[in-house]
Formats: sequence, C-alpha cells, structure tokens
Amino acid sequence: MKISVIIPCHNGEKTIASSLLSVVRQEYKAHEIIVVDDHSEDKSVDLIRASGIDVKLVSAGATGASNARNEGIDVATGNWLAFLDADDLWYPNHLSRAEQFISTHKVVGYLNHYDWVSQTDTIFTKKKSPVDAETTGQGIDTYLNLYLKYKHFVGMSACIVERERAELIGGFDPELVRRHDIDFWLRIIDNQGWFFDPQATSAYRKNTLNSLSSNQPSAALYRYLAFKKNHKLTNSLVYDLLLRQFAMTALIKGALSEKEQDHKLASDLVYNDFCLLEKVLSKVLTQFPGMLKYYKKALKARFRCLSQFKK
Repeated sequence: MKISVIIPCHNGEKTIASSLLSVVRQEYKAHEIIVVDDHSEDKSVDLIRASGIDVKLVSAGATGASNARNEGIDVATGNWLAFLDADDLWYPNHLSRAEQFISTHKVVGYLNHYDWVSQTDTIFTKKKSPVDAETTGQGIDTYLNLYLKYKHFVGMSACIVERERAELIGGFDPELVRRHDIDFWLRIIDNQGWFFDPQATSAYRKNTLNSLSSNQPSAALYRYLAFKKNHKLTNSLVYDLLLRQFAMTALIKGALSEKEQDHKLASDLVYNDFCLLEKVLSKVLTQFPGMLKYYKKALKARFRCLSQFKK
C-alpha cells in the first residue's frame, strides 16, 4: 500500500514545518509528500525548501484549497491518498492504523477521530469520540447513522481515500469554496465501503487565521449546498431531514451575520428552495433566533422516530 500525502498550503509559514514533521515521524512511512503551494505570499515555500524533507513541491495554477488538492491528486503516484492541511498534525500512528484497517476491509475511504491542537503545538484538547467502536459501512445511507452520532464530517486531515476512486469521481469540486470536503466524501462513498476509526490519530488546529471553516455563516451555507448537490444519490428520509435542518441553519446564520454578503448569499441560494411553510418559519426564526434550537430538537425527534421505525 503506497500512500501519497497531499498538503495544500496557503500562507502557512507558522505551521507548515510542524505539519511536515508530523508526516516524517509516521510509523508507516508515506510513499511521497506532495505540498501544493496555493499562491502563498509569506515564507511558506522558503521554509518547505529549507526543511530538508523530501517534498514534491507543486505551484498551484488556480486558487483555492479544492483546486490545490486536485493538483496534488494529479501528480500523486501512490494508490492511496492521505490529506493533511498545512495547519494540522498527525500523531505517529496515523498512517499505520489506516494501513491496518484498509488492508483488512474492502473500503475506498477511511476516516478517524481527531483532537484539537493550539497554535503553540503544546496544548491538546482531547475530544472523546461519540462513536466508541470501529465502524464500517456501505454507501451514504449507512454513513448517515455515523454522521448523526458524530454531529459533523470529521475533516480532510483525518481522511484517506483510494486514488482510483478519487480520480473516478473527478476529485474535488472547485465551485464549492467551502465544505468541498463533505461533497468529496459523499461522492467517494456512494455505493462503496468506508471505515471510521474512533481513536484520534490526527489533530485539528483551532482558531487559525483565515481558516475556511472559521466563517460560520459561510461554512453553514456551503455545508447545505454540498448536501443539496448530492441529494440525488440517496432516497433516505434522514438525508431529507438533515438537508432541511442545514438549509434553515444556513439561512438563519446568514441573516444574523454582520456581513451583508453572507446575508445575500444565504437568501439567494437557500430561501427559494423552501416550501411556503418553511419560508414562513424562516422569517420567524430570523426574528427569534433563539428558537432555532427548538426547531433542531424537533428534527432530532423525527430522526429518532425514523431510527425506531427502521428497527
């Protein structure tokens, strides 16, 4: 099993050295390390070149993390692809555990639980995984059960996929400025096997400056768009309910944002997808955002009813 590591880097001078070292220190050695420089304006490239680490450095053509990851896929020579953001870290056993489980299960995608790491690399916040057992599934519908327990997609730095499958689906969608990771994962596992490891072997850095996920209204909007785009892949009622919840959350967060652009995008891209009742409800929730939690509770009750019905 040859694992190509793909790291998109945009102005990562404060963290890229730590990220690269975490790859070098893996118990199971990577086949190659590919860093795609996404038009950095700081000293990232100089630091990468001065690191002494054998890195295949690629200069991105188009801008954006999705394009950078796609360029990494294009030059990769391994049969599996492990993604790592330039501000995140892997523990030494990250690739070894992935190799162990991928080798013994027929899957095209692997995810693991993660911890949070501070900007200083020293303070880790251990997060207990809400899923305490190794989990395998087939397709999107079974993944939704994990999603409901875990609350959200794990993240690209905890994601390893089969290269052939990634190329077959066309890689990442550049049209999705944010949450292209969710869209990519849903298309990867469509009618395919996947594996989730509840042990944290990666660490996500919180509060990174200019992080794509730090803009909550925008992240909520693109999460909705990623799920909406892949609605055709499943007939699941749970998927339908999640889609409605994500739509309402995106609209409310956009409406409450201090940025007019967030408000306009949410209104233009979400509001017209609502039925009349949802449009009325969205107006109420915009005026009384504290009620959004009750709306989510009502949807969760419906999730539980569906689960019981399936049993």
